[in-house]
Amino acid sequence: MNFLCGRTILLGVTGGIAACKVPFLVREIVERKGRVIPVLTENAKKFVTPEVLEVFSGERTRELFEHPSSPVHISLAKECDLVLVAPATFNFIGKIHAGIADDLLSCIIAATRSPVLFAPAMNKNMWRNPILQRNIKELEALGYKLIPPGEGPLACGEKGEGRMREVPELLLFVERELCPEKRLSGKKVLITGGGTEEEMDPVRVITNRSSGKMALSLAKAFFFAGAEVRLIMGRHEVELPSIFPVKNVRTVEEMKEAVLSEFEWCDILVMAAAVSDFIPERKKEKIKKGKEIILKLKPAPDILSLIPKKKKFIA
Repeated sequence: MNFLCGRTILLGVTGGIAACKVPFLVREIVERKGRVIPVLTENAKKFVTPEVLEVFSGERTRELFEHPSSPVHISLAKECDLVLVAPATFNFIGKIHAGIADDLLSCIIAATRSPVLFAPAMNKNMWRNPILQRNIKELEALGYKLIPPGEGPLACGEKGEGRMREVPELLLFVERELCPEKRLSGKKVLITGGGTEEEMDPVRVITNRSSGKMALSLAKAFFFAGAEVRLIMGRHEVELPSIFPVKNVRTVEEMKEAVLSEFEWCDILVMAAAVSDFIPERKKEKIKKGKEIILKLKPAPDILSLIPKKKKFIA
């Protein structure tokens, strides 16, 4: 699935330090055959230059009055499939909420009928400010979309909410918006993935080669279709986006307990984990090398058989 191919993204950049991530965002979209039209506010140019984005996008940056006889904000508003504002500052979100259109980016947002996504980036106290939260709530009620910020180190030296999402996560939200069908909107999906491991002794385990790739691919597909997704993951090799809540487990027993505890939450359960079929008899001390051993195995619990079917789809 590549919902970016052949689509035009108007990328609005406002004046925040997170603008330093924007060239990498542009590169990823272009590599996936999407088109990016960069539009910078005056303050954004203090963090990333128009020339840098022109190199990465292959498109020139636009100005409001570059052609006095041609309203560029109207043509761009019609031309794009989606408007992404990243980063979106406290000030810019407030300006759009107030209906102010005094530069090219705000004029495009005022004129477009395409989806508009805001990716906020700011200090944690600014993010929690009740004025901002009111503005966001009212903008969402009007149909604007928000990419919720993550948690982590902030430019001010503090840690907390307000950090703009990383590039791969931003792209997930963009693709979700571009996905033509949202058949699972409002549904809750629980997915298991990765492989379990069982201890033979204090230092050795029996496991399998499951990487977790299938679970991640399924999570993305359900997310694009509009669902809310949670993951229960055994040992895995893939990096999981932080937008998906994850419960990590090791053994079959831990997987069983996690599934049973989360089952009531979900509408759809997808069992994609490679769960051990057998559990070895665990030795209290490390098995010494140099001699033949007999490994006793007992059947592992059948997790699916323990799940009440009720009115849920289970795969």
